[in-house]
Amino acid sequence: MTQLTLSPQLGATLKEDGLDAIEQTDREFIERMRAVAIKISKESGWVTTDNLRVIASELGLAPRHQNTWGSIMRGARWKVIGRQRSAIPSNHSRELKVWRYCDDLTEAR
Repeated sequence: MTQLTLSPQLGATLKEDGLDAIEQTDREFIERMRAVAIKISKESGWVTTDNLRVIASELGLAPRHQNTWGSIMRGARWKVIGRQRSAIPSNHSRELKVWRYCDDLTEAR
């Protein structure tokens, strides 16, 4: 049996490595949905993956892996401004981050 250890730093590193890998694997989908996310954020002031899932479904798009959704709002210009429960039934009301795309990097910090 493997010994369970606690290491927030290692967990964060593994998360970033995984998101980097997904971003390479599903680049076209991520770039397309990121453009949609920026547009929604600029128009309404915020965006969640729920918004993106609805649009992707309408466009007949699907990511190659479920973790792709976590790679869309990455980068220095994305800021978490809140949290809300997912309205998509299959998400079982899980908590989502509410994001804002910031043109000004100082605003994003």
